[in-house]
Amino acid sequence: MVQIDATETRFTQRHERVLLDPGTPVSGLGIAHDLTWVADSLQIAGHDFVERLPFRTGGGLNSSQTADAQAAYESLMTLLPTFLAGTNFVMHAAGWLEGGLVSCYEKFIIDIELLRMLRVEFTPLEIDEASLAFGAHEEVGHGGHFLGAAHTMDRFRDCFYRPLLSSTSNYERWLKQGGKDATARASEICAKTLDMVVGAYGSEAGNLALKVLATGGVYVGGGIAPKILKKLEDGTFMKAFTDKGRLSQLLINMPVRIILESRAAQIGAAAYAEARAAEISGVSARAASMKV
Repeated sequence: MVQIDATETRFTQRHERVLLDPGTPVSGLGIAHDLTWVADSLQIAGHDFVERLPFRTGGGLNSSQTADAQAAYESLMTLLPTFLAGTNFVMHAAGWLEGGLVSCYEKFIIDIELLRMLRVEFTPLEIDEASLAFGAHEEVGHGGHFLGAAHTMDRFRDCFYRPLLSSTSNYERWLKQGGKDATARASEICAKTLDMVVGAYGSEAGNLALKVLATGGVYVGGGIAPKILKKLEDGTFMKAFTDKGRLSQLLINMPVRIILESRAAQIGAAAYAEARAAEISGVSARAASMKV
């Protein structure tokens, strides 16, 4: 097997960035050379779409410290070549800031808008009788317009991309709507999305509590809950948790606790392994370790 030294090869992205700018240890992401690195990955995998090796590259990579114009255009510098290369698997496609040191809700929404637009942009054109609309030309005739044509009326609602985040208002209307830039609008979308997610989270937790009759209490674990603790405490979760009609009072009386210990799964697995070992051997591992 040939071993490639990561400090010398140009295919190791982070090291190449350091070599390009030897005067500083800070590496850049989302720079103009990203197209080259994506192309290099494609060359290693092979050009043929059917026979080539699956490869991972790209993402919404950038070095910006906040969800600003720099974050958007640097992310596009890697997302666009990622689509052009026909990448099989993309990690970190949305939400990155500071070269991956930070995840940002607003940036996540901005990247989703980019990904939605790129998906439409890279969708092959449909060339058929319906799309060519010869019937509409015959209907309108010379000197007419297509705004009221049957073909237009059938398709105008869904034939164009409708943005999730972008504003299409004129300046006066935009001011009346609060004069919010893309980051502010993204923040609002994040808040609404988080409300929806936490509501569904609480509702399903309530369903599970009823299925098992967890009268002793419910412990919410995993990696998500501790990261959105403030949102879980604002009442959205508990409102959905207890909203079960005539069974609501039963859930209101159930204590709900959030597990903050990040190693809860490992600790539980170790405790289970110890209990099984004691069951099989007849000796508690903990008691055995305490023998003199």
